[in-house]
Amino acid sequence: MEEFDTGVLFILAWWSAAAHVTLSQLAKAILKADPGGRLELLIVNTDGVPELYDCDLLRGKIHGYGECVWKRRREVVDTLFRIGEIRDYEERVLKLLG
Repeated sequence: MEEFDTGVLFILAWWSAAAHVTLSQLAKAILKADPGGRLELLIVNTDGVPELYDCDLLRGKIHGYGECVWKRRREVVDTLFRIGEIRDYEERVLKLLG
């Protein structure tokens, strides 16, 4: 996660309906707010990267909702650990690109 520069780290639990809803909301927001495709999106599988659970930032916060970490120049600038509305994601995309 430290090497990820600017964009959204999306934590997907494949077995979770909530995570799929969140991914859909995020995708719609990115398409609307970043039609030029400048934002980087990294999707990781919770079951495939168990080290995520040990990361200080994420410890105790991964519950299969489609958690998001927003980074700019390798610094965490925002997080969203619940299902948001499309506008929640769109605002964050615009902030990253702004």
